[in-house]
Amino acid sequence: LKTPARVFTLLRNETPFGGVTETRRFEGVTWGDFAPRPPTEAPAGEGVLRLRQYAEFTCRSAAPAVRGSVLTIRGEDWTVLSVSSDADDQILITLERRR
Repeated sequence: LKTPARVFTLLRNETPFGGVTETRRFEGVTWGDFAPRPPTEAPAGEGVLRLRQYAEFTCRSAAPAVRGSVLTIRGEDWTVLSVSSDADDQILITLERRR
């Protein structure tokens, strides 16, 4: 467990004008093993390509990490897609990053 990850939950509030503001609330730091996959290109409409990258983060404790929260690892923001645990009480977090 060599990599620190800062965990943030996203708070969304509707504005009086019908928009939405999104703020982050710091929940803590968890340590784990970070395994990013190579990025791939994905079409984003009208000839624009965006990079999409997936990763796995394995740790022992990730109580504040839930689907939709954000982990900041090595200065990059990763969105949590899923959180699961195995028989050895290891937590596996599947992450996605888009650029």
